[in-house]
Amino acid sequence: GRLGDLTHAGPVGLPHQADVQDHRRPRRQHARGHRPDLRLAALDPLDHPLVLEGLGHVGREELRLMQQAGIVTLQPGIESLSSPVLRRMRKGVKAIQNVNLLRWSRYYGMTTSWNLLWGFPGEQAAEYEKQAALMRRLVHLQAPTACGPVWLERFSPLFRERDSFPLERLSAERSYRYVYPTDVYLERLAFFFDYELRDTLPIDSFESVAAATRHWQKRAAETPGPALWFFRAPGYLEIDDQREADQRYLHRFEGELADLYFALSDRPHRPDAVKAQLGLEQPLSEIIEALDEFCRRGLMMEDEGSYLALALPAGGMR
Repeated sequence: GRLGDLTHAGPVGLPHQADVQDHRRPRRQHARGHRPDLRLAALDPLDHPLVLEGLGHVGREELRLMQQAGIVTLQPGIESLSSPVLRRMRKGVKAIQNVNLLRWSRYYGMTTSWNLLWGFPGEQAAEYEKQAALMRRLVHLQAPTACGPVWLERFSPLFRERDSFPLERLSAERSYRYVYPTDVYLERLAFFFDYELRDTLPIDSFESVAAATRHWQKRAAETPGPALWFFRAPGYLEIDDQREADQRYLHRFEGELADLYFALSDRPHRPDAVKAQLGLEQPLSEIIEALDEFCRRGLMMEDEGSYLALALPAGGMR
């Protein structure tokens, strides 16, 4: 059951790649729960590449250990870059945490396989417009593999929580009819379902994120691909922005602005926490104004009061 146990598996049965899944732990326990096993595995990594599926919220340190342990691909179940949508999905994470996972997995050279989903009851069109705008600032990170309406699977919240997700229609996914005899009660057997939910947005409400996904995938296929790096020296920070095709922008910051950006490069923080961390004397309103200006320049994101730098450190992995 532990990641470290794979070191005893030997080459038999693992000729090319091993898939590791952990869907059992509560999400709040994933990061702390994996950490001891990852430290052990990082000391004696497998020769076989590992794929880790069913990941909860993890930070830079956990991703660094995963890379050292031989994990090359993550399937973290991101599924949205909107915190309101993620709450409807019962994900237990925020969009800013998902973006940070994409940042550090890219930095440590791991492939992140993820999809972007839509179609939950109670969604607002503005949430998808905001998500599409954010996606166009993230083209230096791993693009979603696909985007589309959520599948309804047995045991999922959509299936179990009928009061929260009222259904107009539910039936076994149509392909089951080609496999099983007509006397089989497919609704009892099926894992995938065709369905129609109440209180959902019309399909054209999602065109902005579909277009942003296509744009992101197209940019990701280019060589050289988009990049957003920062270089830091004491009291100085420079950001090299190569996210736009055939365009390059350099942003230079000194003093407290440089310190402010760097303080938000490891993980998200709220402005009052950054003010305390750096011992800044400026009023909180001035700090928020500076952070919002970083966001307006597309160098940072804000999510429900927390901020995160979007650029990655230049140079080798640390």
